[in-house]
Amino acid sequence: MSIPYVKMNGIGNEIVVLDLRGRPETVTAEAARAIGALEPFDQMMVLYAPRRPDTLAFMRIFNIDGSESFACGNFAWNDIPLAEPFADTRAIELQIGPIDAPILHSPSVANIGNPHAIFWVGDTEAYDLAAIGPMLENHPIFPERANISLAHVTAPDALTLKVWERGAGLTRACGSAACAAAVSAARTRRTGRTVRVTLPGGDLVIDWTADNHILMTGATEFEHDGLLPEDIFAPAAA
Repeated sequence: MSIPYVKMNGIGNEIVVLDLRGRPETVTAEAARAIGALEPFDQMMVLYAPRRPDTLAFMRIFNIDGSESFACGNFAWNDIPLAEPFADTRAIELQIGPIDAPILHSPSVANIGNPHAIFWVGDTEAYDLAAIGPMLENHPIFPERANISLAHVTAPDALTLKVWERGAGLTRACGSAACAAAVSAARTRRTGRTVRVTLPGGDLVIDWTADNHILMTGATEFEHDGLLPEDIFAPAAA
């Protein structure tokens, strides 16, 4: 027996959606990696039966390496988390390259469901993020690894972003990175609280509201649906 899935993308960020509500199967890290080998994705969103009566589903989000992403937002150093305390997460002491002339330095850090480090640069294309991204993702300062972004503020209400995504690599778009960069730009007074974020896959509008909600608006696209072999999954009891 096969299990159906849907493949979509948000400005190039590839998402596989599995609806397991009413089914006995569950997704493990091993299953997520196996599914990714058959149908590559940046994230896979798995829907389970709701855990609260006022919701339609309970959702888990997997990266293609089998690790999980979560959903929340905070700025405290120990919630990001960082390996050591920093009083101000708008710019932490982290640099690569020579001490007197670092290539990148002083990123803003935030947690938007997953850890993010945003380096402020004059040109996002001036750096080989595919080469430095893995090193920064796994830097000891980030005990749970981190998403690494290069951000160039182009106007008081606009910035350009390039992202190395934790567990996925260089990506055409990352919604949580766009949110992290927009909020961090506002926190450091580089922009206002509503900005257009331009990623390789397209534009997102991020609005950090006065009551501290983050609203993201952008284009989505249905790609195709398909079937996955049942033997990839684990029984729910496992």
